[in-house]
Amino acid sequence: MWARTIVDSDAPEDVKNAFRKSSLRAFGPSGLLEQDDGENWVEIQKTMQGSVSRDTTLCYRMALDAPTRRSENSGAHEGPLFSDTAARSFYRRWSAMMTEGLA
Repeated sequence: MWARTIVDSDAPEDVKNAFRKSSLRAFGPSGLLEQDDGENWVEIQKTMQGSVSRDTTLCYRMALDAPTRRSENSGAHEGPLFSDTAARSFYRRWSAMMTEGLA
């Protein structure tokens, strides 16, 4: 399987390097999303159904206190590479949508 990453040739070297690293983390030999990883995700789900997992509180604090900044171009919040920011934002918005007009 070949994975390609396209980057503007006029982009600064640090941006090109960031794209390269991101691609390797996702699709490289040690990446998260290789084609043979489907079995791993299935096994993780099976493990999460066990008695220990059922009785364990999950922690969504990864990078909770890390500084963020607002990108002038996209308006998106940018922070550390690995964090639970997206998950927290998703569930915050979901909660707001589910409770609108109920108070």
